[in-house]
Amino acid sequence: MKKGFLFGLFALISTVIFAQPPGPPGKPNPKMEKKIESMRIAFITNELNLSPSESQAFWPVFNEMKDKEKAIREEMRPDKPVDDLSEQEANTVLDQQMRLMEKETALRREYTERFRKVLPAKKC
Repeated sequence: MKKGFLFGLFALISTVIFAQPPGPPGKPNPKMEKKIESMRIAFITNELNLSPSESQAFWPVFNEMKDKEKAIREEMRPDKPVDDLSEQEANTVLDQQMRLMEKETALRREYTERFRKVLPAKKC
């Protein structure tokens, strides 16, 4: 009975120890980010059935668009939690988010035109 308890305790402790992600909490793992990025590239390339020349023209434009989208999304985040905002501040944040969504839509229109220049319309 005592051995079973000790074995169970050891199994529980080792599970908890090894279940933690590597690196400091809240910080992304660069190794995992690279792996995810390479999987994303392979998936998109495969789904669009990009030729090597299409791929070479597509990825710089795509990455540029994603960087700009990321910057817009970072602007959308309120400076403090929604629960801490006054009604007037919440309205201001909502108005700002609407403007940023319009900016994001304009960005997508712009990049759709750029994609049309480097890819056939069926692949856009």
